Amino acid sequence: SNEVIYEKATNSLSLMISSIDASEHFWAKLIIGYSSLLIQFLLMCCYVLVWLVVRSVLLGFAGLKTWLLDYSADHVMELSSIPLINIVLCILIIMIGIVTIQVILLIIANSFKNSDDYNNFQSPFYLAMMFIYYYFLVNGNNDFLLTDVAKILSFLPISSILFMPCRLCLTDAGVIEGLIASLIAIVVLLLVIKNYLPYYKKRILR
Repeated sequence: SNEVIYEKATNSLSLMISSIDASEHFWAKLIIGYSSLLIQFLLMCCYVLVWLVVRSVLLGFAGLKTWLLDYSADHVMELSSIPLINIVLCILIIMIGIVTIQVILLIIANSFKNSDDYNNFQSPFYLAMMFIYYYFLVNGNNDFLLTDVAKILSFLPISSILFMPCRLCLTDAGVIEGLIASLIAIVVLLLVIKNYLPYYKKRILR
């Protein structure tokens, strides 16, 4: 999204669109943006793995064992009893949700003329989503996750990336609900791309 705004500000966007199809420009931004997120995620996993190996060799996880002994045993057992399929569904829903958010932000970026205005919108948006997600993840016994409102929000696109993973890990949400939320997210994502792509060139050059 920031690249699109930069290209508009430097008047290089019209030159690009005259050389390639607008759909190619759209998919290039989406694929590169998503690839950069995956690379960052893999680098973070590698960092954590190296850190765990070092901690294991030097200290034998002494600090972790002490923390587990001091932590609530019931809560540790609750987290360790999460089925693997639920964890896989959480990752799938989050990955689909990230793509959906990228597409929406790419659409919204066309309404801004400079990076400052867009960052004023983007930063609070991300902070609000992170606050909601980590609040429910940390406060696993929050009664709101058991309400009908939370259940409805866990099936809706965008909000499903926040609520369904928390419900799958912390409440009684089952595999069927996770699959339904994933299917809804995929269908909505495809519909958004299909309906927006024909107008991409007109909006991006506006």
